Amino acid sequence: MTLTSVQVTPMITKFSKRVVLLAVLFMFALAQGGCSEEKGLKIKGITPKTGPADGGGNVTIIGHGFKETGALGVKVYFGDKMARFLRFEGDTKMVVVPPPGEKDTTVDVQVIFGDGREHKFPSAFKYIDPKEGFDVNALAPGDQ
Repeated sequence: MTLTSVQVTPMITKFSKRVVLLAVLFMFALAQGGCSEEKGLKIKGITPKTGPADGGGNVTIIGHGFKETGALGVKVYFGDKMARFLRFEGDTKMVVVPPPGEKDTTVDVQVIFGDGREHKFPSAFKYIDPKEGFDVNALAPGDQ
């Protein structure tokens, strides 16, 4: 059996319509934010970026998907020391208490979730002498 132009044209037309439909749906999804990186668990930053060398104070980790994706079992490390988890504030923030650290030392902050996902902020937090005062530049943009 040989295909004639009458038999081939409907197949091409059906295929073309599907491609166009998929392209339109994809563009619509992008416009609505449906295919953005903003879905699921994401870590964006921490604030403040300095804290007392004797530990304490609160540090807020900013992101999204914390409750939505079940971020239970989360552990946060400042350098090689584990912070104390306090609470989630909605789906976009978690609050921890940093452990003590060495004055004038900058450490990585690492967030490890119970399912094995992790995110590291290199050189993200500096321990300071609390007697030297608070640096307003340690706040993340939008917190000032």
